[in-house]
Amino acid sequence: MKKKYFAGMLVALAVLLSFLSISYAQSIHGRYKGHPIVKLVVDGKELELDVPAIITDGRTLVPARAVAEAWGPRSNGIPPRIPSASQAAQPKTLQDPRQRFWKPR
Repeated sequence: MKKKYFAGMLVALAVLLSFLSISYAQSIHGRYKGHPIVKLVVDGKELELDVPAIITDGRTLVPARAVAEAWGPRSNGIPPRIPSASQAAQPKTLQDPRQRFWKPR
């Protein structure tokens, strides 16, 4: 009888402690406007941000400018081409049913 009681209390204590450790891990970096804060590390260095990276609705929101500044100039010097609406490709229509949208390999 005492062994069953002791085992039951031990299991209950283990379950209680596991819930406490989960809640501690979620708030280890603090909260910002009710959302948990995420530590942001770029190239092995933790960034100090004026607005912290947070988790909201299952997504991590990161200040893009801080990350871009931490990465520095990593481009090859050629700016990316972004087509405007007038340069966008027009939809292709098939004139011949044997014609394909793609080129065979």
